[in-house]
Amino acid sequence: MLFSFMVYDKEKRKIMIEILTLILAFFMLVATFTYVYFTYKLTQETAKLREIETSPFISLHIEAEHSGSMNVIVQNIGKAPAYNISFDMDEKFVEYFHCGCSFKDNISYFPPTQKIIFSLDSFEKLSKCDFDNISINVKYYTKENFLIEDRFVLEWKHLSGMALETNYIKGIKNELEKIQKHIEKLVVIKDKKDILNANDIDRIAKSYKNYQEKQDID
Repeated sequence: MLFSFMVYDKEKRKIMIEILTLILAFFMLVATFTYVYFTYKLTQETAKLREIETSPFISLHIEAEHSGSMNVIVQNIGKAPAYNISFDMDEKFVEYFHCGCSFKDNISYFPPTQKIIFSLDSFEKLSKCDFDNISINVKYYTKENFLIEDRFVLEWKHLSGMALETNYIKGIKNELEKIQKHIEKLVVIKDKKDILNANDIDRIAKSYKNYQEKQDID
């Protein structure tokens, strides 16, 4: 009976060892698959990083000037030159660009950091149009002749604050010009009279005060 118990105990330990071996093998398999997966993802990310580091990237955006007019900036913000750049824009937008720009001319070579500026109409004029953005499609090639296509939607609503600031500056400029003209009139009066009496000075002061109050009302 003792011999039978020992045989049974050996069989039990053998089964337990086999189960543990299977469990360890399973975990090793999972670890191997996990390692392979993350290695593959790392390889992909490295390839993407290399592609970014060696590829051009054409960017289009709108900038406002202090004069109130706006520009479309075309710039290569990538780290490699772009080749054979072509643009596609709806004909209805052409009239809003100065110098009849239609984006029909291709650019054969466009190195990194280079930019081209296209003049647009003022914010005030564009804000009255029946559209609120201009869509431009761009195609260009890398040095390896790989085609890159992108679409830019140029909007100007976010520039309204700058446009208001420009109008405010213009208003200040106009007021300063009016004050300058008023001072010039005072100088002319003084030149005509060697000495201004108290009544004249009081009259001029009241006139200037009335002018300021009128401007505040307007």
